[in-house]
Amino acid sequence: MQDDWRLLDQLTIQGGLRVDYQHPYGLFVLPRFSTLYKPTAWLAVRAGGGFGYKAPTIFSSTTEQQAYVNVLPSSRPSCAPKLPEAETPT
Repeated sequence: MQDDWRLLDQLTIQGGLRVDYQHPYGLFVLPRFSTLYKPTAWLAVRAGGGFGYKAPTIFSSTTEQQAYVNVLPSSRPSCAPKLPEAETPT
């Protein structure tokens, strides 16, 4: 949702609001705004800003919280490498 307000012939302000839902992190309300100043017919200056979010990726720190849910460690952990068995010729 967004709207424009023309304050002067040369000055316009724009505001917006975005709502996103990202499971399991919840609801995000993200406001934005910008201004447009046109001092002449051939020159325009725009500035703007707003808030945002970035959903976690596989490389982010929250991966550990989500990826290994209900995974139990082995009852006999071993760090020794497992070597392939030698085949016996028949």
